[in-house]
Amino acid sequence: MSDEITYLGSRAPSGRYPPPQPRPVTGVVLHVEAGSEPAHSIVLRKSDAAVVQIGRRPGTRSGGRLEGNRPGVASFNCPVVSRSHAKLVFADSGAVYCCDAASHHGSWIRPRNGDAERKLVPETPIQLSDGDLLTFGKQVTSSDGLGIVKPVVCRVAFLYGANPPPFKPLVVPNPGRYGVSSDSESDSSHDSDIEELPPPWHSKDSGNGKFVDPFIPKIWVPEDFQDEDEIEDDDQPDQDHHFDDHYSEDSQYGSSMDLSSSPEPVNQPSEPVVIGAWPRSPSSSPSIFSSSFPPIRLVSSSTPLIDEPESPKAVVEDALDDEIIVVDKQPEPESDAAQLKDTLSSLKSEVDKLQVHRRKYKQRFNSNIASITDKFTELEEKTTEMNDLYNLLSDKVNENADSCQQAQAQLDVIQLDLFQQRMDPADKDEQSQDDSKATAKMLEGLVAEMTELRDTTRKEMAEELQSVRDAKDALKILTEEVLVQTQSLKRKRVLDDTDEGSNTVAERPRKRVRQVARVLAQTTAMGVVGAAVCWSALAFA
Repeated sequence: MSDEITYLGSRAPSGRYPPPQPRPVTGVVLHVEAGSEPAHSIVLRKSDAAVVQIGRRPGTRSGGRLEGNRPGVASFNCPVVSRSHAKLVFADSGAVYCCDAASHHGSWIRPRNGDAERKLVPETPIQLSDGDLLTFGKQVTSSDGLGIVKPVVCRVAFLYGANPPPFKPLVVPNPGRYGVSSDSESDSSHDSDIEELPPPWHSKDSGNGKFVDPFIPKIWVPEDFQDEDEIEDDDQPDQDHHFDDHYSEDSQYGSSMDLSSSPEPVNQPSEPVVIGAWPRSPSSSPSIFSSSFPPIRLVSSSTPLIDEPESPKAVVEDALDDEIIVVDKQPEPESDAAQLKDTLSSLKSEVDKLQVHRRKYKQRFNSNIASITDKFTELEEKTTEMNDLYNLLSDKVNENADSCQQAQAQLDVIQLDLFQQRMDPADKDEQSQDDSKATAKMLEGLVAEMTELRDTTRKEMAEELQSVRDAKDALKILTEEVLVQTQSLKRKRVLDDTDEGSNTVAERPRKRVRQVARVLAQTTAMGVVGAAVCWSALAFA
């Protein structure tokens, strides 16, 4: 007799694998591509600091790049980058966010997918992607007006950690059924026994009404089959064979409970066929009933071998054969949910309070900035007025200097005439006397004019000096007020500009006062010399 092995098992389970988990981001590399600094890269790791501050390096306005960024800090030598410009945040979920810290010139982002560049909203984080382009600051004209200052442009590159361990799904062996059958043309006199090994957790009645230990296999001999073609596969049970499957449709793995017994034929077969079943033992698949599976109900799947009325005892034993394995997930207590809601409401109220305080401080800051701007405008107007007064005083001093030069020239002419008169006193005695008298009169008139001019100049100089002192005092008071308000806002750059401006304005009146005093001294000396010459001329006459 030639035997053949026929596979009568069920289909292999079609497991659905979960999507691969993304690799965690362990750091960010900022590739600086544009700006006042040469091209370089800054490596920022999550292990060093979860929050990275981005800003201008203190004590520098321009120049080359300085090495040595501290952990958690990315600083640049760029005037358009604020001291505290922005920050990068490494989230626990593996994402990276960028947040503008209300900088003066702002921050921009250009996504790698080609979208348009957009400005970051202050104090609003935005998630970064590998390849995004960040711009800190904007292009402005330099203070000397001869060039431009470019912003810092960085390209973002992520650093990833090791790949997570791959998901290994639970592999359940195929609960196939194999049998050894004879050829259809063999003699019907060849009989063979049928041995079936039921599942160790499910046993059926042996027909005599006694309970059988589920861990002991039993041997039973079925009736002869009519024909081997009437054997049906387990995947297509007949109407008299019912199997209650309580598995969830979302389950990804098969179970050994999918194995069912062969249906009992209605008619008596004429030729025996040997069918064997080898279900898996509990030791070979211990992880089937783990806590990750849905509730499972095991029920009887085969009909009695002998058609006979069921006794009460058999019904009780059948009820004992039904096993129910339920894995329930304990519901979360309502107290935890209520506590979580209370915590969320308290956090929301705290965030609202912080938002109110932030708006209040921002409004106060804007009002202070407006008042300081008005003060500086007033200071510029006062400075312009002082410059006009200085120019007027300088013009008057120049006019007095020209008058002194003319007087000096006239005195030189008089001295020359006197010298000529002394050389020829006999011939021109009378003429010289007349000339001397006329010259004396002219000198007297000149001295009177010079005296009047000196008095007028002194009076005007005193008035101008008094106005200069008043303007200086007003400017000093205004400068002190601006300094007090500027110190409260901690703006070092504005303080330096104000100090330089105040020193410059204060030095001008001192220099001009010295010049005016020098001119007055020269004028007085010239007047004294002229008077002496006049009196000497009168004495010789």
